[in-house]
Formats: sequence, C-alpha cells, structure tokens
Amino acid sequence: MKSIRKTLTRRLSIIISLLVIAVLLAADIGVDSWIEQEFNQAMKAKVGMLQSLVNEDVEGVEFEFAGEYLPEFEGTSSPEYFQLWYKDSTFEKSDTLALYTINELPYSSIGLDEYSFQDITLPDGRTGRVIYTRYIYLRLILKTELDFIASWIRVTILARQWLSRTQHLQNC
Repeated sequence: MKSIRKTLTRRLSIIISLLVIAVLLAADIGVDSWIEQEFNQAMKAKVGMLQSLVNEDVEGVEFEFAGEYLPEFEGTSSPEYFQLWYKDSTFEKSDTLALYTINELPYSSIGLDEYSFQDITLPDGRTGRVIYTRYIYLRLILKTELDFIASWIRVTILARQWLSRTQHLQNC
C-alpha cells in the first residue's frame, strides 16, 4: 500500500520539474529569437554601410571599398563575404571569396528596397546566413544654390553578405 505522503511528494516533484522545464524552454526560445533579430539587424547595418560605398562619376559606377577598414572581408580567420551586382552581372565581390573554389555567389532577384534572409552553407563549409537586398543609388548634384537636381542612376545592386551564426554568437 502506497502512502499518501510518498504519492503527494512524487506528483509534486513531477509537476515542479515540468514547470521548470517549460519556463527554461520558453526562455531559450525567447533568447534565440532575440539573438536572431539582433543578428539580422547587424547584417542590415553592414549591408547599408556597403551600399554607401557605391559612388558614381563621369566614368561610371564604382565601389570605394578599403579592406583595412573592414578586415572581415579580407582575412582568412572567420571570413565574411559580399558580392554586388550591377545590371545582372557581378560588379564587385569580397577578396575572401577568392580563397575558395566556390567564389561566385548565385544571383537572386528581389524587389526594390526589400530584404530577404536565408540560411546557407558558407564557401568555407560553416553554417551561415545570407541577406539579399536591392536599391537604387541616388545622387544629388548641387547645380546652383537653390536648384537641386536629383540624378537617379539605375544601379540596382544586390548586396549579399554571408556571416556565420557561430561567429556572431562568439562575438556576443
């Protein structure tokens, strides 16, 4: 015959254990989604910075990238990648892509001023995430003190940045 005390202790232990597991699971899911949102925002910021390096002059469109200020796109230790397209062909890509046999990223069309995130395998074999975006470069020319002319150049550039999730989590 089972005692009431033993039965009550067992049931209470099971209920408390299930409650603790549920709280820890909810916290884990919450933290994971928060980290993913922060990671996506960091990728958007870096892509925006890369977009700001696109310039247009009389000779055409150029990308004013200096690797010494962004060493993550040139190094061999936990490298990051980007590739820009202009008129559906490669315009510029990071030096880190030249380190691997897969050095050309697949082109994917996306709507203007939209962002798309996808989980992928990086050229070096790590699991990572890619961001796709497309924008039109706008240049303002000051013709006179009061007369601004907006020069819309159809530079629909698709900027792509590959980052490793594990690398991002290690940096947090």
